[in-house]
Amino acid sequence: MKKQLPLGLVLEGSSTHSPVLRLPRLAEDLGPIKSSAVRIARRFSNLIQGGYPVASYEELQSARLVLLRIPDAAVERVVSELCSSGLAMNRICFLLCETWLTSEVLAPLKERGAAVASLVRAPATERDYFIVEGQLSAARLARRFVEGHDGRAFEIKVASKHLFFAAEVLTTVLPLSLLSAAQKSLRAAGLAGNELAALLESMAQKMVREASHGIRLPLSNLPADCPPALAAQFMSQLQLEEPRLASFLEQRLDASGKLIDEAWKNATAGD
Repeated sequence: MKKQLPLGLVLEGSSTHSPVLRLPRLAEDLGPIKSSAVRIARRFSNLIQGGYPVASYEELQSARLVLLRIPDAAVERVVSELCSSGLAMNRICFLLCETWLTSEVLAPLKERGAAVASLVRAPATERDYFIVEGQLSAARLARRFVEGHDGRAFEIKVASKHLFFAAEVLTTVLPLSLLSAAQKSLRAAGLAGNELAALLESMAQKMVREASHGIRLPLSNLPADCPPALAAQFMSQLQLEEPRLASFLEQRLDASGKLIDEAWKNATAGD
């Protein structure tokens, strides 16, 4: 008889670049694998040398945590199929993996007694970081699963994935435009090659280091060591010589100034 393990998997679509399915020692804990066809489940089982293919959803019953590694377009169908199966839902946690969809899409499973959560990968340079959102019991189990396989998981509140989305945009998308503009400015100032790269990298690292020590919002949205009158003169020069860059700076300084004002008001509201 096949050894029954507490981890199950519903697999559809490509798994080649899945960070969850590449976690170390996954094969040691993986039990039943359900896919749209047994041959697909068997192929994955052979690939990682772990788990075993099953033909029906009912055979996932031995699993305490079931990973749903499926395309977003297949979620509604798979959830419906699971709800129509004979699974005892109150004994299972379902984790929808590597998606920006929230655990709300698993509501039909929750209504039948299952615990549900969703997981998305977080940007990281050294190891697999994941954000887990959903019911407490499912999120905690998902976190133990990830961290038991050398990853790291961060639990966020239910229905708060949009806030993590905002944080990712602010840290991975918007800074690229700012760094690109800074690079062009340094190049226009006469720097190039290794000197330009070294200075830009040092400036970026200083920003990250200061932020990691606790973000301190300045009263002004300009460099603290640049006198206001001189800053205004520089902005005027930019408007004459580099109007596009000046417009870029003004738009972002205006937006950041409003954010700083709001944060300052919130910070002093209780005083």
